[in-house]
Formats: sequence, structure tokens, C-alpha cells
Amino acid sequence: MVPASSDPVCEDDARAGEFAASRLALRRAGFGMLLLLTAAALFFQVPWLASNQTASHIFRCLLTAGLLIAYLQGYRALLALPGDAGQRPVVVGFAVSFGLMALCIPPFNSIDVYCYINSGWQQVRYGLNPYTYTIDDVANWQNDPMFRPYWTHAYAAYGFLFERLAAALCRLGRGDHAWTLFLFKATGLVVFALAGWVGALAARQLRLPAPDRALYLLLWNPLLLILFVTDGHNDLWMALFTMTAVYLVLTDGWVGVLPALVAAAAIKYVSAAILPFALLYLVKRFGWKKAAAGAGLALLLGGLLAWDYVGPIGKPDALEAQVANATAALNSVPAMFVFPCDLCAKLFPRLAPYREPAAAAIKLVFWTGFTGFYGRLAWIRLRSAPYDPAAFLHDCVLIHFVLICLVSSKFYPWYLGMFFPLALWLPPGGRLRRAVLAISSAQLLTLTFIGQTNFLNGLVMLVLPLLWAMKPSLFRPRRSLPTPTEWEATAPPVAA
Repeated sequence: MVPASSDPVCEDDARAGEFAASRLALRRAGFGMLLLLTAAALFFQVPWLASNQTASHIFRCLLTAGLLIAYLQGYRALLALPGDAGQRPVVVGFAVSFGLMALCIPPFNSIDVYCYINSGWQQVRYGLNPYTYTIDDVANWQNDPMFRPYWTHAYAAYGFLFERLAAALCRLGRGDHAWTLFLFKATGLVVFALAGWVGALAARQLRLPAPDRALYLLLWNPLLLILFVTDGHNDLWMALFTMTAVYLVLTDGWVGVLPALVAAAAIKYVSAAILPFALLYLVKRFGWKKAAAGAGLALLLGGLLAWDYVGPIGKPDALEAQVANATAALNSVPAMFVFPCDLCAKLFPRLAPYREPAAAAIKLVFWTGFTGFYGRLAWIRLRSAPYDPAAFLHDCVLIHFVLICLVSSKFYPWYLGMFFPLALWLPPGGRLRRAVLAISSAQLLTLTFIGQTNFLNGLVMLVLPLLWAMKPSLFRPRRSLPTPTEWEATAPPVAA
């Protein structure tokens, strides 16, 4: 007698039942996340609740825990379904509702979007170059309702393209601060949607197994929704151009690779680190003539974007203060090593004069290490005969990851937006992809009190997730319904 468990009909019924349960679990996670975002929109719209520190801390902790649980449970449910289960309409449908609800939440975790408006309005209303004049140079700026008292002493910290976009949005806002704020956030939502679209195209080009999972990890990511739609950060704007450049690499669109990277660097400067590798890739793949043509177009675009902005620095002391802020040790791996120096300087005043030299030495060690890493990687790619698109993609993610998450003396969770979408294009199961996913999940704790602690935030939100990522992924399903072969893929080797 054949056991009932070996009956093919029974096995198919059991599998169908498990698939139905997983689909239901995915929808439950979506409704749960939408409910949490709705609660956040209501909470932060009420001034006396949002300004109450005790109520705000409690709500932030509950919001963070709920969003993280819903995100992980939804992905676990998606993993339990076959890669061709046709869940894209569900993923995209909920993502649209998440984005619209995130748009309704007032910025509550950062003031950066108000600095963007300051810089744009400075250009539109007063005709001042934000690279040579500060808000403090505007007489009686406190009486202008478009200005907010944030970083009024600093020059523009972003690239020429972003400053042009900021001015354009402020011009559309016509002096209405609430409307201008909405335009910046709505632009963030559009950029978020475009990133998902380019990611879907790249997943198809790369023939990633179960591309809907990569789309889920991007569009349902609560950290990205809050940082780039609710708070309006511009890091994803840069990532969109970097994604476009890498997609052009994947599709042999050589003419637009370098211009797209220049546009990315004209939002935030970090992507400039990829330019030498992109030029090397074009030379090896298409020859010097096409590489030179692409470089010429990139230089032309850079010159046009910089036009009218290049000028003398009005106040060197303001520039020095801005450089000091940019190089400060905060929330990063280097900051964890600087923190004992700060502690010793407070406990033992005689050691205070040695604090700055010690911090400078620590930063120098990290940057020396990055220089060695960068030079070795460039040398390996220079010597290797082929430089395939998958290897270039891996290099883009790796360089951004090392520079931003490990070497930079300052780290904020929105910095992940500069390369997080690209990491999802890597083969599932690779350590680099797993590390980015782990750190992005841990960075959601920035909404809680942990994000405000020195040393602890770097340990809990950077180092521990990175160490954990070296082990088998938590995102594996407990049941073996999908085949595990896709998780055995590894990222392209650094060495050819």
C-alpha cells in the first residue's frame, strides 16, 4: 500500500495550499505596512503628539518594529512562492499605495529637504550663487517665509545638477513653502518609481531568478520610503543616474554611460569614484574611439552643468566649517574608533590636546586602506583581458559599499540610497548583496533612540549586520518549496 504522503495528487494539493497561504501572507504584510504608514501620517500631522518626546519615542519604536516585521515577513512569503508565481501586480500595487501614503507623512527624521529649499530659493528669489554665497549673506533672511534656520552659514554641499533642479522646483513653488515642500517630496516619489522601473528592466536583462523579489526589496523597503519620499533626501536621485549608467553598460549603450555617471556626480559627488572604471570598461569593450566620444560628451555635459556656478569663494571660513562638518566622525565605523578618543579627552583633560591628532590618524588609516583597495581593484581590472558587465556592476556596488559604509568618517542611513538599488542586481546569495540588505534593515533603527547614540549606532546598525551577513541569509525560507539553486550563486570575483 502506497502511503498517502507519496500520492502525487495529495502532494500537489498540499503545495497549492501552501502557495495560497504564502500569497495571503504577502497581502497581510502589505496591508500591515500600509496601516503603519497611515498611522505615521496621522501621528506626525498632530503637532502636540509629534512634539511630545515621550510619545514620539514610543511611537517611533513601535513603527520601526512593525515596519521591519512586515517587510521581512512579506519577503519570506514571497520566497515561499515560485519565481514565476506572478506576484508583480501585488508588489507594484502595494508599492504605489505605500508611496502615496509616505508622501502624506511630514518630514520627521531629517531637516535636509528644508536645506534644499533654502538653496533653491536663494537662487530663484535673490539670484545668488549657492557656491559663493550663503543664506546669511541675504539681508534679513529671517523675514523670508521660504527660508528655514538650517545651515544658513554653509555653501551648497551638492552638485551642479541638483542645485539646478532645486532652483527649478522652487520656481514652480512660486514662494509657497508648503507647495514647494510637496514638490520636492513628489519628485522623490517619482524618482523612487523610476528606480523601480529601471531595476525591473535590469533584472530582465540580467535574467535574475525571480525578479519580482528584487523589485519587492526595493519598492517595499520602509527605510527607503521614509527617507526618500517622506523626508525627501536626494541620494536616490543620484542612484537613478548611476542605475541608468549601469543599465546602459548591460545593454551596450556605450554613448550614454559616462554622461549618466557625470549627471550622478552632479547630484552627489560619490559616484565620481566609478568614472575611471567606466572609462576602462568602455576602452576594453568598445575601443578607444568610442570611449573618447563618450568621455567628450560627459565633459560637455559637466561643463554645461557647471556654467554660471563656478566663482570665487566669498568666505573661506564658511568653507572651512563646511569641510570640517563633512569630515566629522559621526555614526560610522571610523567614528567607533574616534569615540574612545573623545571619551578619554573628557575624562582626562590633559589628553584633550591629543584628541584631534588621534582622530586625524584614525581617518588617515581608513583612507589609506581605501586607496590601497581602490588601486588594487583598478590594477586587477587593468590587467585582466575581459571586463564583462557583471564584473563592472559588482565593482560599482563594492566601491560604493566600501567607501560609504566602511571608510567615510560620517555615515547616515540615507547614504545607502546611493547604491542600494544596484546591490539588488547582484546574484542572490552573494555576500555583498546580503551585507547591503542586512545593513539597510538594521538602519531602520535610525528612527528610534538608537540612531541618536554615539558608538552604539555604528555597532548595532553597521558592524553587527555586516558580521551577520557573512553567515547564511536570514531571508531563506524555512520550507524548501522554492529550489535553493538561486541562492548558491555568488557575485562575480574581483580577480579575473
